[in-house]
Amino acid sequence: MDVPGGILARQGTSRAVRRARAAAWAIWSSAILFSGVAFLLILATISVDIPSRGFGFRGWVPIVAVLWSTIGARIAARQARNSVGWLILAVGWLWSVNAMFEEYATFAYYPQELELPFVKAMVWFNNQVGSIVAGLSALALLVVPDGRLPSRRWIVIAAGAMLVMIASVAISGTWPRRLVPFPFQNPLGIEGLRAYEQLRPSLFYLVSVGQGLALLIPTAALLMRVRGSTGERRQQLKWIAAAATFASVAVFIYVFIDDPIVQYAQILGLVLVPVAFGIAMRRYRLYDIDRILNRTIVFGGATALLAGVYSAGIGLMQRVFILLTGERSDAAVIITTLLVAAAFTPVKDRLQAFVKRNFGTDIPGTRGLEEFSHEIEDHLRLSDRDGLLGQLLAESVGSLGAMSGALELNDVEASGPARTIGRWAGDVHLGVNVFEHGDVVAQVLLGPRANGDLYDEDCRGRLDRAATTVGHALDRIPRRVRD
Repeated sequence: MDVPGGILARQGTSRAVRRARAAAWAIWSSAILFSGVAFLLILATISVDIPSRGFGFRGWVPIVAVLWSTIGARIAARQARNSVGWLILAVGWLWSVNAMFEEYATFAYYPQELELPFVKAMVWFNNQVGSIVAGLSALALLVVPDGRLPSRRWIVIAAGAMLVMIASVAISGTWPRRLVPFPFQNPLGIEGLRAYEQLRPSLFYLVSVGQGLALLIPTAALLMRVRGSTGERRQQLKWIAAAATFASVAVFIYVFIDDPIVQYAQILGLVLVPVAFGIAMRRYRLYDIDRILNRTIVFGGATALLAGVYSAGIGLMQRVFILLTGERSDAAVIITTLLVAAAFTPVKDRLQAFVKRNFGTDIPGTRGLEEFSHEIEDHLRLSDRDGLLGQLLAESVGSLGAMSGALELNDVEASGPARTIGRWAGDVHLGVNVFEHGDVVAQVLLGPRANGDLYDEDCRGRLDRAATTVGHALDRIPRRVRD
């Protein structure tokens, strides 16, 4: 039998899409794993005095990694042929590797030097991540939102951004210098370049300016798209453009002003970009995605943010504890960790409730297909006479702690109960009649309680009220459904 070529093409495309989605989530999973390892290493060395790395605060890298990789994976999985998602995912993945390598090297050298493998190679790689990320981010800005350049003339800008990235990696990766804050030299440094040491500050400065421009100029392409768009597309792009502009301007300013405020502005910009994508995806259906992520992924990203604050909280509490008590033993670590953990438990619970309430489904006001299916099944079961009576028995046994129970139907000729729960031996400790249109149609019988207590008046009252409610429901079930 001949198979039409169109069907084969569609099947091939479908398989390619499935493979792309699997690849996107596999990369995302590795990024989450690497970020988690980084957080664990931060906790392992939270009380250790570590030399300043000269930028931001410890723990910001894995937070950014989780946010970028999550947004990138969601876009790549939804639109596998759009390069935007893959570029964002690549940036997030690089940040996650950077975070793990950085904390691994820190663990290896502080508070004492450990003979751990690959430390120098990891630190060398981390020194190149910033340049690679800048180049990939510049490309992403140029092709947002459809994965294509605004026009052919922007090819020059894209090529320029790539050349700046390559030049930066080549210069930074081969110049002989100490890789701060670690006490060793660049393992791939070319000793012959030491003769030009006096040129190094100017050369590195020019590279930094080039990276700043490589991010700032592509932002203009995004702003042009916003200006030329209308309606929903304009709403989608304006959030991303605002965040990207803030981040790129902060990066460019940092080239000239090395100030902590500008450092934190860059970190804020790196956080705002994926958040802006999330807003555009949730509110304005960017990439045909109603919600930024499903519940699990949102909770994972939010947990990463919480983990960063948690780590910072432990460090702060330890410093306060030592300042007040002068105690620097393991007791400081244990006590402050317990205090912060106790404080963050209600925060975690509120976070989980917020995620479940706001991100549990794809469309606001709904609960998702799975919950909807369960709701329909429950409705059908409770619209059926036998199903409703059986549910009354099950709820009575569970709520009142009975070891067993039985349901007897008056309009069915049978030698025993119509339904039982547990090992029913006919030992009735509590029972109630169920009425339908004034006639007794069933009895719910409960055996002894599992805790050995007797059924009190409260138990009897609860069972009576439930049976009365079920009786009212039976009165309203149409006879065609009952019969």
